[in-house]
Amino acid sequence: PLNEYLTIYPTDDFEAQNFVHELQPTDMVLYNTDAFTMAICGFDPNNIFGYTAKMFLVNKLDEPITFGAEKGSIDGEEYDPMWGEKVDANSIVYSDLHWYEFKDACKASGKDVNDIKEIVMPVTIDKFYGGDILAKGTCTIYPQENRVETVDAEQCRRYTFCHFGLKRCRCSNRYRLQDK
Repeated sequence: PLNEYLTIYPTDDFEAQNFVHELQPTDMVLYNTDAFTMAICGFDPNNIFGYTAKMFLVNKLDEPITFGAEKGSIDGEEYDPMWGEKVDANSIVYSDLHWYEFKDACKASGKDVNDIKEIVMPVTIDKFYGGDILAKGTCTIYPQENRVETVDAEQCRRYTFCHFGLKRCRCSNRYRLQDK
Protein backbone atom coordinates (compact mmCIF):
# COMPACT_ATOMS: atom_id res chain seq x y z
CA PRO A 1 0.00 0.00 0.00
CA LEU A 2 0.94 3.57 -0.62
CA ASN A 3 2.15 5.75 2.24
CA GLU A 4 0.05 8.87 2.17
CA TYR A 5 2.72 11.24 3.50
CA LEU A 6 6.17 11.69 2.08
CA THR A 7 8.41 14.65 2.84
CA ILE A 8 11.75 15.18 1.16
CA TYR A 9 14.17 17.62 2.73
CA PRO A 10 17.02 18.84 0.50
CA THR A 11 20.50 19.02 1.99
CA ASP A 12 23.51 21.00 0.80
CA ASP A 13 24.09 20.20 -2.89
CA PHE A 14 20.86 18.27 -3.40
CA GLU A 15 17.54 19.68 -4.54
CA ALA A 16 14.17 18.32 -3.53
CA GLN A 17 12.40 16.49 -6.32
CA ASN A 18 8.76 15.66 -6.79
CA PHE A 19 7.78 12.15 -5.79
CA VAL A 20 6.42 10.28 -8.80
CA HIS A 21 4.20 7.25 -8.28
CA GLU A 22 4.34 4.79 -11.14
CA LEU A 23 1.47 2.36 -11.42
CA GLN A 24 2.35 -0.96 -9.82
CA PRO A 25 0.99 -4.45 -10.57
CA THR A 26 -0.72 -4.32 -7.15
CA ASP A 27 -2.56 -1.06 -8.03
CA MET A 28 -6.15 -1.50 -9.17
CA VAL A 29 -6.59 0.83 -12.16
CA LEU A 30 -10.16 2.04 -12.55
CA TYR A 31 -9.37 4.38 -15.46
CA ASN A 32 -6.18 5.21 -17.37
CA THR A 33 -6.71 7.52 -20.35
CA ASP A 34 -4.82 10.28 -22.14
CA ALA A 35 -6.72 12.77 -19.92
CA PHE A 36 -6.59 11.18 -16.45
CA THR A 37 -5.74 8.17 -14.30
CA MET A 38 -7.73 6.84 -11.34
CA ALA A 39 -6.33 3.93 -9.33
CA ILE A 40 -6.59 2.32 -5.92
CA CYS A 41 -3.16 1.76 -4.37
CA GLY A 42 -4.40 -0.16 -1.36
CA PHE A 43 -6.96 -0.33 1.42
CA ASP A 44 -6.94 0.61 5.09
CA PRO A 45 -9.68 -1.39 6.82
CA ASN A 46 -8.91 0.11 10.23
CA ASN A 47 -8.92 3.82 9.36
CA ILE A 48 -10.62 5.94 12.00
CA PHE A 49 -13.06 7.23 9.33
CA GLY A 50 -14.07 3.75 8.19
CA TYR A 51 -12.99 1.28 5.52
CA THR A 52 -10.70 3.32 3.26
CA ALA A 53 -9.44 3.04 -0.31
CA LYS A 54 -6.13 4.82 -0.99
CA MET A 55 -6.77 6.66 -4.25
CA PHE A 56 -4.15 7.82 -6.76
CA LEU A 57 -5.52 10.49 -9.12
CA VAL A 58 -3.74 12.07 -12.09
CA ASN A 59 -5.04 14.97 -14.17
CA LYS A 60 -3.18 15.17 -17.51
CA LEU A 61 -5.30 18.07 -18.83
CA ASP A 62 -4.60 21.80 -18.81
CA GLU A 63 -7.70 22.46 -16.69
CA PRO A 64 -8.98 21.13 -13.35
CA ILE A 65 -11.16 18.03 -13.21
CA THR A 66 -13.26 16.34 -10.53
CA PHE A 67 -13.31 12.67 -9.57
CA GLY A 68 -16.40 11.47 -7.72
CA ALA A 69 -17.85 8.25 -6.30
CA GLU A 70 -21.54 7.75 -5.65
CA LYS A 71 -23.73 5.40 -3.66
CA GLY A 72 -22.95 1.79 -4.44
CA SER A 73 -22.57 -1.42 -2.51
CA ILE A 74 -20.15 -3.53 -0.52
CA ASP A 75 -20.92 -7.24 -0.67
CA GLY A 76 -24.48 -6.43 -1.72
CA GLU A 77 -25.23 -3.90 1.03
CA GLU A 78 -25.77 -0.23 0.11
CA TYR A 79 -23.07 2.26 1.18
CA ASP A 80 -22.22 5.78 0.06
CA PRO A 81 -18.65 7.08 0.30
CA MET A 82 -19.85 10.66 -0.41
CA TRP A 83 -16.45 11.31 -1.98
CA GLY A 84 -15.22 13.78 -4.53
CA GLU A 85 -11.81 15.24 -5.27
CA LYS A 86 -10.80 18.21 -7.41
CA VAL A 87 -7.44 17.79 -9.13
CA ASP A 88 -5.79 20.87 -10.57
CA ALA A 89 -4.42 20.99 -14.11
CA ASN A 90 -1.47 18.65 -14.74
CA SER A 91 -1.44 17.51 -11.11
CA ILE A 92 -1.40 14.38 -8.99
CA VAL A 93 -3.46 13.89 -5.83
CA TYR A 94 -3.47 11.11 -3.26
CA SER A 95 -6.85 10.88 -1.57
CA ASP A 96 -8.62 8.72 0.98
CA LEU A 97 -12.05 7.43 -0.03
CA HIS A 98 -13.95 6.35 3.13
CA TRP A 99 -17.01 4.18 3.57
CA TYR A 100 -17.94 5.61 6.95
CA GLU A 101 -20.84 3.31 7.90
CA PHE A 102 -19.30 0.04 6.70
CA LYS A 103 -16.87 -0.44 9.58
CA ASP A 104 -19.62 0.05 12.19
CA ALA A 105 -21.96 -2.27 10.28
CA CYS A 106 -19.27 -4.95 10.32
CA LYS A 107 -18.81 -4.59 14.08
CA ALA A 108 -22.56 -4.82 14.65
CA SER A 109 -22.96 -7.93 12.48
CA GLY A 110 -19.73 -9.66 13.52
CA LYS A 111 -18.41 -9.62 9.94
CA ASP A 112 -14.65 -9.26 9.42
CA VAL A 113 -13.91 -5.97 7.65
CA ASN A 114 -11.01 -7.66 5.85
CA ASP A 115 -13.27 -10.22 4.13
CA ILE A 116 -14.84 -7.93 1.51
CA LYS A 117 -15.48 -9.81 -1.72
CA GLU A 118 -16.96 -7.07 -3.94
CA ILE A 119 -17.30 -3.29 -3.96
CA VAL A 120 -19.57 -1.74 -6.59
CA MET A 121 -18.81 1.95 -7.04
CA PRO A 122 -20.39 4.28 -9.61
CA VAL A 123 -17.77 6.84 -10.68
CA THR A 124 -17.95 10.14 -12.57
CA ILE A 125 -14.99 12.17 -13.81
CA ASP A 126 -15.79 15.60 -15.20
CA LYS A 127 -14.29 18.98 -15.99
CA PHE A 128 -14.40 21.26 -12.96
CA TYR A 129 -15.54 24.25 -15.01
CA GLY A 130 -18.54 23.50 -17.16
CA GLY A 131 -19.11 19.98 -15.90
CA ASP A 132 -18.40 18.21 -19.21
CA ILE A 133 -18.33 14.50 -18.35
CA LEU A 134 -15.05 12.79 -19.26
CA ALA A 135 -16.06 9.35 -17.96
CA LYS A 136 -19.01 7.83 -16.16
CA GLY A 137 -19.26 4.20 -15.28
CA THR A 138 -19.44 1.53 -12.62
CA CYS A 139 -16.31 0.04 -11.13
CA THR A 140 -16.59 -3.39 -9.55
CA ILE A 141 -13.64 -3.90 -7.23
CA TYR A 142 -12.58 -7.31 -5.93
CA PRO A 143 -10.14 -6.56 -3.05
CA GLN A 144 -9.39 -10.24 -2.29
CA GLU A 145 -8.40 -10.84 -5.91
CA ASN A 146 -6.72 -7.44 -6.37
CA ARG A 147 -8.65 -6.73 -9.56
CA VAL A 148 -11.24 -4.30 -10.90
CA GLU A 149 -13.75 -4.26 -13.76
CA THR A 150 -14.97 -0.94 -15.12
CA VAL A 151 -18.13 -0.79 -17.20
CA ASP A 152 -18.85 2.48 -18.99
CA ALA A 153 -22.36 3.81 -18.32
CA GLU A 154 -23.16 3.65 -22.03
CA GLN A 155 -21.96 0.06 -22.55
CA CYS A 156 -24.85 -1.75 -20.91
CA ARG A 157 -28.49 -0.88 -21.57
CA ARG A 158 -30.01 -3.85 -19.73
CA TYR A 159 -30.50 -2.08 -16.39
CA THR A 160 -33.63 -2.08 -14.25
CA PHE A 161 -34.36 0.36 -11.43
CA CYS A 162 -33.51 -0.61 -7.86
CA HIS A 163 -34.88 0.80 -4.65
CA PHE A 164 -31.81 2.79 -3.61
CA GLY A 165 -31.01 5.08 -6.54
CA LEU A 166 -29.10 2.65 -8.74
CA LYS A 167 -29.92 0.56 -11.74
CA ARG A 168 -29.14 -3.13 -11.61
CA CYS A 169 -28.02 -4.93 -14.75
CA ARG A 170 -30.25 -7.97 -15.29
CA CYS A 171 -27.48 -9.96 -16.95
CA SER A 172 -24.47 -9.25 -14.72
CA ASN A 173 -26.13 -8.06 -11.48
CA ARG A 174 -23.93 -4.93 -11.60
CA TYR A 175 -25.09 -1.48 -10.61
CA ARG A 176 -24.90 2.01 -12.07
CA LEU A 177 -26.48 5.36 -11.26
CA GLN A 178 -29.96 6.07 -12.50
CA ASP A 179 -30.07 8.71 -15.22
CA LYS A 180 -31.33 12.00 -13.88
